[in-house]
This record gives sequence, C-alpha cells and structure tokens, in this order.
Amino acid sequence: MGTRQLRAAAVLAFALGACGRDADPDAYGNFEANEVVVSAQASGQLQSFTPAEGMQLARDAIVGLVDTTQLGLERQQIVAQREAMARLPQNPGRQRPGWRGRAGPSSQCR
Repeated sequence: MGTRQLRAAAVLAFALGACGRDADPDAYGNFEANEVVVSAQASGQLQSFTPAEGMQLARDAIVGLVDTTQLGLERQQIVAQREAMARLPQNPGRQRPGWRGRAGPSSQCR
C-alpha cells in the first residue's frame, strides 16, 4: 500500500469514528433565573463592587461603594446659603438705600 492509500484509509477511519453516537445529556428541562435590580441610594461614580455572579448575599448587605463627593459639596453649598440667608435682616423695608441717588453704572445706562 502506498502512502497515498494509507492516508486515505486513516482519514476514512477517523471520519467513521467521528460519526459515532454522542453520549446522552446529563439533564433535561428549562432553566429559569430570578432577575434582581440593584440600585444605590445616592448618585455618583461606582468605586467598588464586590459580588460575583451567582453569589448569595444577605439582606441589606453592603456590596459596593459610591463616590458621593459631589453630593457632599452640594450639601455644604446649600447649608452655607441657608446660613447666609438667615443672617440677612428680616425686614427689607428698614434697610438703607445704598445705591439710590448716586451716580454710577445704572444711571449711565439710561
């Protein structure tokens, strides 16, 4: 037998061996998953998120860290504005007219 015939016989034997019946499946049925939506109580950039897919978590477990720097700065600004408003006189009618009667940019624009 020549090399060409030997190769053809090997390919034919391999092809016939590959056509054998596959093993039976291990399981049958439908698979369902529970979809859970997770949301943060504050907005910001996600700094860390520890759970992995399929991991069981306890109720109210902390699983991530959100950077709330911007939220903190906005809160400080609001507190400062409220404090500044509280320092203003409560009766604006008793205030002294500061710019009225003086020459300035408002009288030049007329």
